[in-house]
Amino acid sequence: SAGVEVANMDRPTMYQFGTATSTGTAEDGTEVTDVSRRTRSRLALVLVAAAAGSVGATAMLRNSPVATSGAALAASSEAATSPESSGALEFTNEYGGQPMSVQSGYYPWERIVEPYRETTMAFPESEEAAGNSLDAYTWKVYLSAKSTDVSNTGDDAVETLEKEWTDGSNTTYMFESAGSWYNVRVLKGESLLHTEMVICKYVRRELRLLTDKDREAYLSAMHTYYTVGWAEGKALYGDEFTPATWMTRWHLGTSYDSPYHGRPSFFTAHAYLGSIIERSLQSIDSSVALHYWDFTNLEGPTGQTVEWSESFMFETDWFGPHTAEHSPDTNKLVKGRWHDVPVMRNCSTDTGHGDYDVSRNSYCLLTEYGNNNPSQYLTRSFSLCGMSTKHMKIPGCTELMGSFNQTNMTDFHHYSEYYLHVDLHSIFGGAWECNRDLKEWFEEKPSRLGQYNETIDSVLMSIIILWEEKYAAGTITCPDYCGLEVPFSECMCSSSDETVSQQVQAKGGEENMGVDDWYELFMADVQGPLEEGKAGVHRLAEALTVDSKGRYYFTELGSYEASEGVYEVSTKLLERPGQIGQFASPLGSGNDPIFWAIHANFEKNWQYMRLAKGLPSDYEDASDCLYNETTGATINTAACIAGWNYRDPLTPMDDIFGVKRLPLGTYYTNKEISELMRPDRQEAPYIYDEFGYVHCQ
Repeated sequence: SAGVEVANMDRPTMYQFGTATSTGTAEDGTEVTDVSRRTRSRLALVLVAAAAGSVGATAMLRNSPVATSGAALAASSEAATSPESSGALEFTNEYGGQPMSVQSGYYPWERIVEPYRETTMAFPESEEAAGNSLDAYTWKVYLSAKSTDVSNTGDDAVETLEKEWTDGSNTTYMFESAGSWYNVRVLKGESLLHTEMVICKYVRRELRLLTDKDREAYLSAMHTYYTVGWAEGKALYGDEFTPATWMTRWHLGTSYDSPYHGRPSFFTAHAYLGSIIERSLQSIDSSVALHYWDFTNLEGPTGQTVEWSESFMFETDWFGPHTAEHSPDTNKLVKGRWHDVPVMRNCSTDTGHGDYDVSRNSYCLLTEYGNNNPSQYLTRSFSLCGMSTKHMKIPGCTELMGSFNQTNMTDFHHYSEYYLHVDLHSIFGGAWECNRDLKEWFEEKPSRLGQYNETIDSVLMSIIILWEEKYAAGTITCPDYCGLEVPFSECMCSSSDETVSQQVQAKGGEENMGVDDWYELFMADVQGPLEEGKAGVHRLAEALTVDSKGRYYFTELGSYEASEGVYEVSTKLLERPGQIGQFASPLGSGNDPIFWAIHANFEKNWQYMRLAKGLPSDYEDASDCLYNETTGATINTAACIAGWNYRDPLTPMDDIFGVKRLPLGTYYTNKEISELMRPDRQEAPYIYDEFGYVHCQ
C-alpha cells in the first residue's frame, strides 16, 4: 500500500469494498474485483453529506438529496437499520444491531460483527423458505483469507470452514479474527437459503455506553497494562503485550523535540501508539477495545449538563475517586484502583532506546526534565498553584466544531491540538508547591476574589507551557541528581539567571518595585511565546490587550496600572516551577491512565474528517522545516524536528496491525501511516461506534 514495502503482506495494492461486478489485475499480479454499484451509491451518499458540511448521521441524511423532509428522514433511517431483503441475516449482540457509524454509511460495510463477543445470528424466514421456526438449519461459518479482496466472494475466494452446526433460525457464534471477512451460510437440507458476507471489527465506544461487564473488562485490562512490567507481561500475555512504560518513554522523547506534537504528525503518531496499546490490552483480554471519552459532552446520567469535575470519569468506578473524603487536592497520590500505577525510574544512560534519548527529572523518574515531582506513583490534583481548577472551562463544542470547519490537515491539526487538546492537561493534572500559593495570595487581599478570576485562570492555564519554554531556553535549570530521600523543597528547579532577585535587590526590596519593574520581568518570560503564537499560551493571549503605548495589560482589569499585581504574582510563579501532576506534564502525560481514554477521541475526530468530509491526510512542509530530498529525511534544527513532515519516518513505528516494515530497522513515514491506518481499510481491526456529535448540534 502506498508503495510501502512490508513483510507478510501478499495482498492487492489497493483495497476495494463491495459485491463483485468485474475483475482485474493489480500491479503485483493479484486478481482484484471492482467495487459494486451498490457500495458506490452508499459512498456517494457520504460524499454528498460531506459536501454539505454535515455533522453526524442525522445531518448527513438531512442534507442528502434523497431525504429532504422529516418523513423522508424517518424512512431513510429505517432503511439503514433494516435488512436488505426478507431473507437477509441479522447480526446482533448486547449493544443491539449495527453501530450507528455503519448504519449511517460512514464506513463502506453494510454489516460488521465484533470479535470475542457473542453474536446472535437470525434468519427471518420468507414465504419461500417457510416452515416451522423450530426446524433445524445447518449453519456454516467460513473465514475468508485476509489477503483476498473484500469483494471477492465467488467460488475463487479463499475460504476456510471454521465451524458447522445445526440449530434453529436463531443461533449464536463468536467471531475472532478482526479485520477479516466471514461468509455465513444457512442451509435447510441440501438447499442453500442464504449466504452473507460480514467483516469483523472491534468497536471503540464512548465509555458511558459500555455495559457494566465491558467497563470492568476495559478498566481491569488498562490497570494491568499500567502495572505489569515488560518481562512479566511478555511471559503472561505473549508477544503482543507492550507495557505502559514503553509508550510513555517514546511519547516523552527528549521533551523539547517530540516529533509527535506541533505538526499533523500528532494524529499519525497517536493513532499508531493507540493501536499498539489496543493490541496490548487485547493480549490481556481479547474482548477489549481502546474505548474513548468524548469530553466535549458533559451530559450527566439524567441528561443534565454537569461540571467536568463531576463527570463520571473521576468517579470511584472509573478513574477516580474524586470525593470530599479522598480529594487529590489534599492528597496528591491517586486513590482507589489506580493507587499503584508506578512512574518508571531509570538513572542509567541506557534507557532502551538506543541512540534516542529520553527525558527524566532530577529524581531519575521518566517525565519531562523540569517536572521535579518526586512521587514514584501516579499523582493528580484539581488545582494549579493553590487555585482550584474545578470551575475552569474545558474545551467543548465551540472548539470541536471549529476543528471540523477546517479543510486541510495543517489547520485541522492546529485547531485540534492547540484549542481542543492542550488545556486538558493542566486542568486534569494540576500543579502544587509552586513558588507562590494563589490561595494565600487571594486571602491576603480578599477583594481580588471575583475581580481577578478570569485573569488568574488565563495565567494558570499557560503556566506549565511557560515553564517548559523557560527550560527550553535554558533560563530554568534543575539539579543534576536528587536521591528519593531528598524533599522537593531541596530539589526545585529555578531560574538560572536570578533576574528577579537581582532586580528586587537593586530596587532595595519588593516594596520599592513599581508596575514598570514587574511588567519588565513579566514580559521577559512571556513576550517571546506570546508573539510566536506558542501552543498552550492562547488563553493568556486572549486575556491581554495592548494599550496605546504598546504595553500588554489584562483586559478584565481594565488598565496597565491595574494589572500590576498579576504581573508580580505571575513573575514569581514563573521563577520556580512547582510539582506537576503526571497528566499535566504534556509529554509525560502517558504516565496517567486517563491519557488513552482522552486521546482515542482525537483519532475518532480524524476518522470523521476523513470519512465524512474527505479531508486529505497530506500536508505541506512548513517553511522553517523543509524535507531534505537528498537524505530522505528532515534535519533537526532549532525550529524543526525530524518526524514533523509528511514524508518523514516516525521512530519507532515499524509495525502496523502486525505488519512489519521492510527492510527491518526502518520506520513508517507519516504518509505511510496515514494510508495503512485508513479507517476504510479491510485490515484495520477497529471502527468507532458513531459520528453523531448530537450534543453539539
